[in-house]
Amino acid sequence: MEFPAVPIRRAALASFRDDVALALLDAFPFPPAYALADLLDHALAATARRDDLLRIIRRVVAGPPGDKPGHWDRWLVTGFLLSPSEFEPHLKARLAVDRNAVWLLRDLTRGEYGESPTFPLTIAQEETIIALAGGLFPVALHPSNVMHGNTNPWDAADFVHRMINSLSALPHAAATEALERLIANPVLGSYRDTLGHALAQQRTRRRDAEYHRPNWDEATAGFANGPPANVADLCALTVSQLEDIAVHIRSANTDIYKQFWNLDSWSRPTTTRPEEACRDALLNLLRPHMIACEATAEPEGHMVDDKRADIAVARPGMKVVIELKKDTHKDVWSAAQEQLDRFYTRDPEAKGFGIYGVFWFAATRGRKLPAAPNGIAEPKTAVEMAHSLRKLLPENAQESR
Repeated sequence: MEFPAVPIRRAALASFRDDVALALLDAFPFPPAYALADLLDHALAATARRDDLLRIIRRVVAGPPGDKPGHWDRWLVTGFLLSPSEFEPHLKARLAVDRNAVWLLRDLTRGEYGESPTFPLTIAQEETIIALAGGLFPVALHPSNVMHGNTNPWDAADFVHRMINSLSALPHAAATEALERLIANPVLGSYRDTLGHALAQQRTRRRDAEYHRPNWDEATAGFANGPPANVADLCALTVSQLEDIAVHIRSANTDIYKQFWNLDSWSRPTTTRPEEACRDALLNLLRPHMIACEATAEPEGHMVDDKRADIAVARPGMKVVIELKKDTHKDVWSAAQEQLDRFYTRDPEAKGFGIYGVFWFAATRGRKLPAAPNGIAEPKTAVEMAHSLRKLLPENAQESR
């Protein structure tokens, strides 16, 4: 059967264009490639007729690709754009046997040269595309002596990088979580550095977007040692109070440090107390300072996903989480990223802010520190320990104190 040549772009047909495009697609689902692309573009733009278009897509995709796999792929990708949860399994299955649909995903979303998306994608769709395309096409550099074609492995890698950068530009919690899942995805190992950099940038953008700019009264209250106006101020205040407490523990003539040790019958330190007991001792020292600043400090604060932080310092609408470890704890080197960063600072009220603290018992601890990663030398002082831990964090997460 011949496909009728209908000038779909003619101005006189504007009021009938949606009906004509859908009628032609329904009657002729496999026209010449140029006509199918044109008709589907018009049908996608007809937002009021999405249900009609989906009905046709379901019928076409239910059949085999036949002798026009490129046409069938375009129908499938269009279905994924409109109803991702419904068509994602079909897309995964198709890519497992023929990865050419990746080029349609590129052309219908970010384009060959990274143009603005022709069809808006959800964060979940971008995550799916990165996982699928990145799993099929590892990172590939563009050879200097090759200029032909636009469906080479390096073209696919460029597409994946653009999609990652697109996620990184979104200052939303869902984008943070998507990038975290992508970093943990084993099939994307060649993109891990790019994803790590993108996640660090995205978290910075998110903190900036969620930053509460204090009004005049809040700002002047801060200068007058009033209550903190936002999470950044609350975090800075808490760090300052903890530093003062550390100095007080080291220098007070009332043996405050003994609260962190088990004592013999002569009140002499013997062994270090359990981590939870050390946490409670520190909390008792911190709480009066925070109350004076109109903030609370409570143990084991409930966080997002029912995780727990050792201490949560809070004011209405804002929260700073504190994760604490003894210097001999097996996770002392990794907890700042594996626990604090991944679980606790994702809480909406924390807005990415958190504090990691280590109970430093020095040579008198009776046990050695766990081996430091990445060739870091064993620290001899609390200051060296803090410096070494800071080096393990992403640059944007390194607090200067």
